[in-house]
Amino acid sequence: MKEEKSFTEVKEIDKIKALGFLFSTYREDLNYIENFYKFKENGKTQKEYHLKSDEFNKKYTFRDFLNAYRITRRINNDNENINDKVKILLSETKEWVDSKDSNNVDFFAHKLKEKNITRGIEISLSSKILFLNNPVNVFPIDTRVRKYFDLKDNVYSDYIEKVESYKRDYYKEIDVYLKNFEKCFEAIEINFTFINIQEIRINRFLDKLFWSP
Repeated sequence: MKEEKSFTEVKEIDKIKALGFLFSTYREDLNYIENFYKFKENGKTQKEYHLKSDEFNKKYTFRDFLNAYRITRRINNDNENINDKVKILLSETKEWVDSKDSNNVDFFAHKLKEKNITRGIEISLSSKILFLNNPVNVFPIDTRVRKYFDLKDNVYSDYIEKVESYKRDYYKEIDVYLKNFEKCFEAIEINFTFINIQEIRINRFLDKLFWSP
């Protein structure tokens, strides 16, 4: 089994790579999260939230998010209009995030498969969607981030246990490191009012660190 590196053991070039990936996508992530929150509060007034927006007038819709995170193809839309299936997925998501199991990625993945919304038990898709609802406690998962912790099985509960342990162990070092780029983060975050922005910032950095080759 591969030995996990402490944060101080991670090469500086790998930290810089992670920052580069983060700064190129962070503002978009915040827009997606903000718009999902708005949908939860005013869903009935956002009739086009499940549709893809114009690339020259991006509205950061749910469909835009699915495309950006490359998970639209995981939706089972055989003989159905993709917009209709995304609308069904969005409805199921809203119901799920309002339940007591809102952070349970593994259960959500099984639920979507049972309802024939996804092609299989799509752990990655489920984690990325539930991340929108709770970016403080849910981390997206895919094969690349699993590889960081040498996890063979695609089980979200195994992954989040490793992530939470890593974050607890190296929180202070990570926070001090990111403080060196405070002005960059503030420039991106300036128009957002999330009360837990510090945690979102750290989580998005860790996601990119685990994902970076």
